[in-house]
Amino acid sequence: QEKDFHGIKVFVSDLLDGEAFDSSGLVDAMLELTGKVGTVVKTEGADDVFGIVSAVSLRSNAQEKWAKQVCKFVMSKCPSDKRGRLEGALNGSSGGHAGLVVSERMA
Repeated sequence: QEKDFHGIKVFVSDLLDGEAFDSSGLVDAMLELTGKVGTVVKTEGADDVFGIVSAVSLRSNAQEKWAKQVCKFVMSKCPSDKRGRLEGALNGSSGGHAGLVVSERMA
């Protein structure tokens, strides 16, 4: 739901080890899937978000700024001898679909 936007954004803003990225775009993509994929954990009668879990397609969102930034970040962490294989998985050229699974909670 739209009212969960800011609560979810708090959880995903540090997703790339503190590196700045279009976290608002990612949250929008996650909210578009509300009722289909993922869940937001809140206490009864409160609007505070205590946890989230969702999966977002990187192929369907390949042209989105946040998806490009996430893929660039993941590629930067990959050993050089594995980059070609990972790039194929991320861009779909290997025939599969890659997704971003987001699972965060308040500790």
